[in-house]
Amino acid sequence: MVKKFFYLFTLSLTVCFLLQVSSHAQEQYKDVVYLKNGSVVKGQIIENIFNDKIKIQTSDGSIFVYKYTEIEKITKEKSVDDNAKKTELNLARYNAEKKSQSTGCLWGFLLPGGQHFYVENYLTGALYAASEVGLYFTSVIFADNDIVFASTFGLFVAIRLVDIIHGIISIDNYNKALLKKYSLDVSMNNVELNFYTKPVYNITYNTLYDTTYNIALSYKF
Repeated sequence: MVKKFFYLFTLSLTVCFLLQVSSHAQEQYKDVVYLKNGSVVKGQIIENIFNDKIKIQTSDGSIFVYKYTEIEKITKEKSVDDNAKKTELNLARYNAEKKSQSTGCLWGFLLPGGQHFYVENYLTGALYAASEVGLYFTSVIFADNDIVFASTFGLFVAIRLVDIIHGIISIDNYNKALLKKYSLDVSMNNVELNFYTKPVYNITYNTLYDTTYNIALSYKF
């Protein structure tokens, strides 16, 4: 009795294992039919009458029948997750087009309105540049007048700081727009000041940043 039970138990485990392997194989591979007219059909062959015809069912449930005379070859190929492939491609596009905060800040420090020019906000960049240059030269012209010099130079410094901070946010918004363009998940804004670059994928925000070390200023809408 014990021996019989042991045999049945062993047989059950073997059947379960084979079913699992078969299921895994079906998930990993698809039947692919290459037709002589150049078409390619992927799915699962549900009937195969040798030297006569085959029936293949595609992922959307459609069933197609082909004569052997129409077929160039039949193979099994590894299944690829189309959605994952699309996401990976969109991430690559985003990474290629996104703007770097480190480069933008360098432009911002060197040139009034530089960060805005960097993300192609030319009007905003021109307004900042004109106001900052105008205030700076006004303070130089009235350097002998302490009150005028202090007020104009102080205003110049204030606008300069606002320009740089606004520039950081502008670059961040530019990258957020890219994420939306490529249908990537954006749950919050994340502003970063990068000091050296190396591609890193941020799983939390589903984004690809260009740095492994940064000072991050985060904010939510």
